[in-house]
Amino acid sequence: ADLYFPVPRADGARVPALLWIHGGGFTGGTKSEKRAVNIATNFTARGWVVMSIDYALQKDGAPPVWPKNLHDCKTAVRWLRANAERLSIDPDRIAVAGGSAGGHLAGMVALTRPEDGLDPAGPYGGFSCAVRCGLNFYGIADLGRWHSRLPMLGASAGEDPERYRRASPIAYVR
Repeated sequence: ADLYFPVPRADGARVPALLWIHGGGFTGGTKSEKRAVNIATNFTARGWVVMSIDYALQKDGAPPVWPKNLHDCKTAVRWLRANAERLSIDPDRIAVAGGSAGGHLAGMVALTRPEDGLDPAGPYGGFSCAVRCGLNFYGIADLGRWHSRLPMLGASAGEDPERYRRASPIAYVR
């Protein structure tokens, strides 16, 4: 992860945090992409702590990476919460955002709850994965409309429609 910090507040008050998740079609991309740096520097200029992460990417011929990639993102939220005091973060004001594949994952982090069965067991299992706000920049919301096989899911939508539904942010809108 890359962490970006604002100028410390004179009053010592805790600040909001943003978790940025890069795009790359679930197969590429990096936490230090130009977009991540741009977003992080703009948010820190406005008083936010920003954490830009890498997550498990699907590699050719490897077993499906889902839901490990989502677990990596949810674990990052937990890490922010676990380190909130040290980082001067308000643990009740954590947001998640991402573009493309990162937008899809941000949507899943923002919309899923523990009862949905997609929270990782650990690490930091004593901390919540919940966020206050989620921003999905052009990430797919309904994987059931995906017209080709998505390797991270290990099957096509026609072969396993339930798996595609459970991996779709739209399925968790309440």
